Amino acid sequence: MPISRASRTLLAGAVIVTGLVAVGAGPASAVDCVITQVASAPSADEFSTQGELQALLAVGCAGGTLVANFTEGFADSNQLFGVLTWGGSDPLVLQPAGPSDSPALESDGTDAILTDVGGAAQLTVDGLTLSGGNSTAGRGGAISWSGPVSITNSTISGNTASSDGGGIWSSGPVEVTDSVVTGNTATGGAGGGLGSDGSVTATRSAITGNSSGGGTGGGGITSSSSVTLTDSTVSGNSTANGLGGGGVWASSEVVATNSTITENNSTAEGGGFWTFGSATLNFSSVTQNQATGNGTNVFANDSGVSATGSVIGSPGATQSCYAGASLVGSYNATI
Repeated sequence: MPISRASRTLLAGAVIVTGLVAVGAGPASAVDCVITQVASAPSADEFSTQGELQALLAVGCAGGTLVANFTEGFADSNQLFGVLTWGGSDPLVLQPAGPSDSPALESDGTDAILTDVGGAAQLTVDGLTLSGGNSTAGRGGAISWSGPVSITNSTISGNTASSDGGGIWSSGPVEVTDSVVTGNTATGGAGGGLGSDGSVTATRSAITGNSSGGGTGGGGITSSSSVTLTDSTVSGNSTANGLGGGGVWASSEVVATNSTITENNSTAEGGGFWTFGSATLNFSSVTQNQATGNGTNVFANDSGVSATGSVIGSPGATQSCYAGASLVGSYNATI
């Protein structure tokens, strides 16, 4: 099989092939391109400055997945001074270079941290902290994306967007696993912590202390589809000037399993969560939330609420759960 030169490091299974790509008559399977942060004097597949990283992102991976390994990231005196841009449709993975690395991508507050230009690529952020992003003219304070987003073992904190998605915004589905989304703000839009035109799934994660100031609402999470919580906590979030949902706003449905939605606040309806569709609670609690309008804890606009082994209630609440259809199942509610 003839061999041609390439300028990237390719990871094929467990074998590192540097600078060479096999070329044959049949279709080749996609392989990963790996780039790594170093302290200085980077080679062709390494970066030490933001500009060098951006140049490698601009090259992409020609049909494979680009994996960016960070040692320290960019933080403190080496903060990011502008947004990092991904222009392709190939998947992008950001992760630590090694098990002892705890990299952070910290913005100087002049722009978001990471965005794409409409390629709808899959983005995976695993084991990083993203903070200080500021999208002054749009969505997504830390991440503004058009494709699926997966956040794992990471922290998204202290970011701001002038529109939707104080921490994260994506036109595709968002999955958050074993992560924390905290202290983010959507000043003039929905989804203080994160927002999506697709579904949002949070597993073993905490969505806390976020706020939104408009749009549909959702101080912690907003979704134009469904929100699914498993073994997660949504607490201390707030929304103002929107439809409601201090903790969560969902167009389709809310499903919570072994999860807690508590101490969220809405200046409209649904202190805990607001949904156009149905709500299903499995061994979960929606308590201690506040709302100026209907549904101190739960507001289900068009459909019913089904609860099994769950608690819905707040001391002194006059209408803890507003369900457009019905409230059924095994629950302990103050209504």
